[in-house]
Amino acid sequence: MKEITIDGITYTLTPKETINELQDKDAVMCWDDKQTHVRTIKFFDAINNDTFSYTGKRDGLAYQNYEKIPRDEEPSWMTEARKTLQD
Repeated sequence: MKEITIDGITYTLTPKETINELQDKDAVMCWDDKQTHVRTIKFFDAINNDTFSYTGKRDGLAYQNYEKIPRDEEPSWMTEARKTLQD
């Protein structure tokens, strides 16, 4: 778990927190505003408000835009890959 301190108050972020209506380890399409012709499929890291790296580690890249992929629409390989993500 990650702790952050704001104005002297320490907060503990947990994977159960919802950030921008996304849950930890949700499959997402992500992109920056300049990327008009590409979308990247990754897993959302709610603790760090970014994505998991390509090796399954937390605190990967951050993007300006995220769109959740519903679990019933995600590719089967994502279901298996989710099991290997860092807690």
